[in-house]
Amino acid sequence: MASGQRLIQKSELGTTTYVVVSGTVRVHDGDVELATLGEGEVVGELAALDPEPRSASVTALEDSLLLALENGPLLELIGARPEVTRGLFHFLARRVRQRASAPTARSCRAGAELAAGLDVDGARSGDRRIGLPG
Repeated sequence: MASGQRLIQKSELGTTTYVVVSGTVRVHDGDVELATLGEGEVVGELAALDPEPRSASVTALEDSLLLALENGPLLELIGARPEVTRGLFHFLARRVRQRASAPTARSCRAGAELAAGLDVDGARSGDRRIGLPG
């Protein structure tokens, strides 16, 4: 896929998982970047297991080669090869841990907005008093 091309559009129904063979893709929600993924990384993994609207958009940052895994063949592979199931569980658990431990773009933005509203002494945000350790 060419640089700048959109692979996944947020809110569209998806049934395909993609493996980045080469290149780099950007996972984003509008202008907010959620992740940058490169060679060997996977995007859209939940759609192959549970087809639902996509939670983010994905756009190529450079010319990229991707391997598409449709949900039907992937589910057949999972049923036939227990080691694929174990690998998929391991991958999903690692992804959940990464997301849980990393601050989200929304929480970072909320923190920046809060900080922007603080007085120089750090005692208040807008009209609301906040308690800060002193």
